[in-house]
Amino acid sequence: MKHILFFTLFISASLFSFSQKRDTFNLFQKQAKRKDVNKELQSHPPSKLDSIYYIKYGTNAGRCVGYCFHEATIDSNNIVIVKKTMREDKNYPMKTDSTHTTSDQWNMLINSIEINSFFSIPEKIGEPGATDRGIEWIEINYTGKTHKVTFDSAELEDYDGIKNLDKLLKSVTHF
Repeated sequence: MKHILFFTLFISASLFSFSQKRDTFNLFQKQAKRKDVNKELQSHPPSKLDSIYYIKYGTNAGRCVGYCFHEATIDSNNIVIVKKTMREDKNYPMKTDSTHTTSDQWNMLINSIEINSFFSIPEKIGEPGATDRGIEWIEINYTGKTHKVTFDSAELEDYDGIKNLDKLLKSVTHF
């Protein structure tokens, strides 16, 4: 019994030592300096083409009957469009359509975005949905950080970081 216990302990210690880095127990060897990833990213920021994971664009027509909610999620490969009613209605089941994003469409959208300007825009512009106006939104996921701006299209004149993108998204999605 003692032999089995000793053998199990020996095997466990051996496996543990092999699972560690080779220099873990070597006290005399200098360890390599760790790189500061944040400083490295700041000195060489990722390109927008590789760092914008998706763009969402949507509209909601307020008080309407039928397909009032439209949302498109666009990435470098696909455009997925969802249309639905605001209240569940068996006459208007949710519709989903997917098409391929062309490289021209993606590059046009990406090149129109000024990331710092977009992320500095407030989450809500004006009073979207007031007086039964429609609501629009644009959401961008850049390097894992998401920013969504909800607005009434009449309120965009003061925000260059979103005005041109809104026009391009309308032409791509046909909303």
